[in-house]
Amino acid sequence: FPSHDRGHMKLTVAHKVILGFGFIALLLLFASLSSLWSFAVVSDSGSRVSDIAVPVQQQSNQAQIQLLKLAKLSALGFMADQPKTISQYQTDFASASEQYLQQIKTLSTLTAAEASLNQPLVQAKQHYEQYQNAVNAMFAAKLTTLKTAESVAAEVKQLVQLIDDAGATLVDISYLETPGKKAQLELLAGAAGRVDGQLITLMQTVKETGAFTELSQTAESQQNLEFAISDMQGNLDYISKLVDEVDATDLWQTFNEQLSSVKQRISAENGLVALKQQQLTASQQAQSELTKSEQAIAQAITALDQLLKAADQQFNSLQAEVSSALSFGQVRTIIIMVVLVALAGGATYIVTGK
Repeated sequence: FPSHDRGHMKLTVAHKVILGFGFIALLLLFASLSSLWSFAVVSDSGSRVSDIAVPVQQQSNQAQIQLLKLAKLSALGFMADQPKTISQYQTDFASASEQYLQQIKTLSTLTAAEASLNQPLVQAKQHYEQYQNAVNAMFAAKLTTLKTAESVAAEVKQLVQLIDDAGATLVDISYLETPGKKAQLELLAGAAGRVDGQLITLMQTVKETGAFTELSQTAESQQNLEFAISDMQGNLDYISKLVDEVDATDLWQTFNEQLSSVKQRISAENGLVALKQQQLTASQQAQSELTKSEQAIAQAITALDQLLKAADQQFNSLQAEVSSALSFGQVRTIIIMVVLVALAGGATYIVTGK
């Protein structure tokens, strides 16, 4: 019977040792699985940092820098005063825009699966499209402004020359010498002098119209030019009654042809006033489109700022996950070491009884 008790005692100790080692094995299994989990967390977070967060930060910064370059090009294009220069800025803008769109395409690939990053990027795309459309419209309006300004200058020059020629013809009529017609010549010279003064007024009105800088200034320009011509009609009728008496028919015919050319150019559908209005309308449009472009690019930059902040937040969050996983692994290792030491001590006590 005593021997049976000793066998029972040995069996109990053996069971305890087996259970102890079994628990150690389970603990080691838990430690291994926990380590694998920590490794997976660290690996996943590290991959997202290197594959998404950091590249998004870099691409966002580069895109913002590119936007500033584009803004400079559009501003310089607006300030340019030669078609050739504007065309060059237009080409440079198109090239820089292509680079920016390539950067945005890269960002789209990086943020496709990240809603917090993709949303501000979508906004940046929309604002840039508005900016690009406004800049293209501004360049077109600016080129139209310069083209019509050249046409206005040419029209002013042509009208001034025609008016000046007509005035010179009147002077020739005034200095005619016809024997026995002194009284008629004096009357003719007086009327011609009055018409010449009216031609000078007409010339001044033409020059002022060509120099207008505000569209509102042209509202009555056509009426003023036509009035300046019609205002001299009384003197012209008076002169026409005298020219035959002083043998000035040929000169008078020349003057009427010159004045007719002036009238035709002023009343033409695409005459001076119409050209000036086209120029100033295009100028206003260029200014309006520039303002739109400035607003749109500011919004695009703000959207990229939001993207950058979101990328920074993701970077910090992923870094925190890595740090937390590493800290947990360190604590877990210490706990397992303590448990293993305790189990080893317990096992030794059970076997030796000490």
